[in-house]
Amino acid sequence: MIYEGIHFRTGKPVRVEVKGGHIGAVEKAAAEGAAASDLPYLCPGFIDLQINGYAGIDYSSPGLSVAEIEKMARAIGASGTVRHLATIITGARKNITASCAAIAKARRESVLARTAIAGIHVEGPFIASEDGPRGAHDRNYVRKPDYDEFKEWQEAADGAIRIVTLAPETEGALDFIKKVTADGIIASIGHTGASPQTIRDAVAAGARLSTHLGNGSHGVLPRLKNYLWEQLGEDRLNASIIADGFHLPDSVLRVFARAKGMERLILVSDAALLAGSPPSLRR
Repeated sequence: MIYEGIHFRTGKPVRVEVKGGHIGAVEKAAAEGAAASDLPYLCPGFIDLQINGYAGIDYSSPGLSVAEIEKMARAIGASGTVRHLATIITGARKNITASCAAIAKARRESVLARTAIAGIHVEGPFIASEDGPRGAHDRNYVRKPDYDEFKEWQEAADGAIRIVTLAPETEGALDFIKKVTADGIIASIGHTGASPQTIRDAVAAGARLSTHLGNGSHGVLPRLKNYLWEQLGEDRLNASIIADGFHLPDSVLRVFARAKGMERLILVSDAALLAGSPPSLRR
């Protein structure tokens, strides 16, 4: 199979030969001018650290089956994202544990799921309960960090949890960050209303990531001393952002990119179950 397109780094036309599911050769293509402008871009598959669901299926849904996870992985792969972190959001303890177990089962039994799902991202439930920072998470299930609960999730997940997003101002959060960091888990700051000092304390405790920076936040913030500026100015924090043209204005994206630099900026979709579905007027 031969594919022609524009190389994502050089901007030049290339021909890619694929044999037996592997790239056999990459050669310069002859297309130029108008012909080259019609070619698609060719690049490695994307990796997404935050996919909640896709194609009508949700990773947080009760009773999630291996077949449903395979269907989701196949649809996500067809979109160009070849690996992702299955993301579970705020919910009852038993539900989060069950979701972790369902994903772990799929990774054990399915080569497709094991290849596509690089691990699990648990977003919440240890987040701010107030409107704004809480975002769309259900307030009824927001609670303070509990390391024993995390260990229950991780056991059910067969050790697959890679990221936990939490608000560092919640009671016990800094100690929780230290413990999960010692376990090799990335503690990520998100859905937070923390003071700048608390952000600094969280980084000192081991936090290394900001989850969808700029979203899941208050509508109005102190002009200079706030958690957004503090995370932007902290070089030890990488930042994930949703750059879909809706969650953050273009000007904000440019500022974030200049503040963090490309080496500390991570694009995520934060896709939900409706992603990948055909357009519909039905509600």
